Amino acid sequence: MVSFVVAFVTAVLSVLGSWYLFRWRTPDRSAEEVAGLRKQVADLQNQLFGFQQKFETFERERSEAQFFPLELTLNQTEQGNYIVFVTNGSDVEVRVETIRILRDRVQISETKAQPTNNWIIAPHDGKQIIWSPMPDPARTLRMIETNLAQSNVIPIEIVLVCCVNGVLRSFPFSKLVAVALGVDRHIQPFSR
Repeated sequence: MVSFVVAFVTAVLSVLGSWYLFRWRTPDRSAEEVAGLRKQVADLQNQLFGFQQKFETFERERSEAQFFPLELTLNQTEQGNYIVFVTNGSDVEVRVETIRILRDRVQISETKAQPTNNWIIAPHDGKQIIWSPMPDPARTLRMIETNLAQSNVIPIEIVLVCCVNGVLRSFPFSKLVAVALGVDRHIQPFSR
């Protein structure tokens, strides 16, 4: 009986010793799996944080473009001599790169700033911009608007493409103009 108890205790100790050696020599897979899951969660958090930052930047830029304090007054629209006055109410410098004239979302004229032009508007300042649009917007309007009467008041859109803090942004301004089709054949700013 003593030999049976000794054999039983020896068997139990050898099983426990084998189990202990197995656990001691074998790496804990659950710890690796938990570490892997933690890494995946951290990567997802970083991706979500990056997405959130991109979304906030996009929303801020959209809001700034929508409510950017830039104003345009159309002063003169004689053939080859257009004049606008642009007021910059922001805290940053604005450089006008391109001036586009559109009618019903159709571009009728585009003028890019030349190196000799100084189309930079300082913060909280205004500047008169003079340019010669090509092709002539009045001629283009007469060609695409065949149903114009002798003198019509129509809406056009003047779009300033500006560089603000190194980013190009478009600023559309709707204006009413009188298109004269008589002798002088030009368009004039219309004010009520």
